[in-house]
Amino acid sequence: IVVNNAGVNLENESWRTTIMVNVIGVIEGTKLAEKYMSKTSGGRGGVVVNVASTAGLTPVFFMPVYVASKYSVVGFTRSVAMNPDVGRSGLRFVCLCPGFTDTSLLSSGLKSEGISGNKLVEELLTSTGINTVEFVVEGFMQLLLTDDNNGGVMVVTKQRGIRYHGRQRKVNKL
Repeated sequence: IVVNNAGVNLENESWRTTIMVNVIGVIEGTKLAEKYMSKTSGGRGGVVVNVASTAGLTPVFFMPVYVASKYSVVGFTRSVAMNPDVGRSGLRFVCLCPGFTDTSLLSSGLKSEGISGNKLVEELLTSTGINTVEFVVEGFMQLLLTDDNNGGVMVVTKQRGIRYHGRQRKVNKL
């Protein structure tokens, strides 16, 4: 198992760091997983979980660079998964897209970008809800333990629960 869980949110003059960490970090981690885990390279196969965000599926007005980086992670994961050689490699590539989650990234991001207390931001957070880390872990485990989901994108939101994005699939309860 490789989990690429890179996440920073800098919308200011340091925005390039967001792209380097959130996009380049995930690509490099995935490439390393392919190199060392692929059955075609002597590895045992396995699963690569790239963590994006619901911001990788829908625009968010107050963090466009972060959104762009997470859209990249979703598109990259789906693209790698559709490679015709994936079956021989013994690898699965999946993407986890949690909504707003009660972590330091959320609280520090709101403060550092000067949007904490912004009425529109507060309304968005209230309407979508904030996940607990435990709820995101439940979604992660379902994504990890499902064998036939190569290219799958799982969304975890307080408002709508745990579900796959872009495919008809019932999610089993743990």
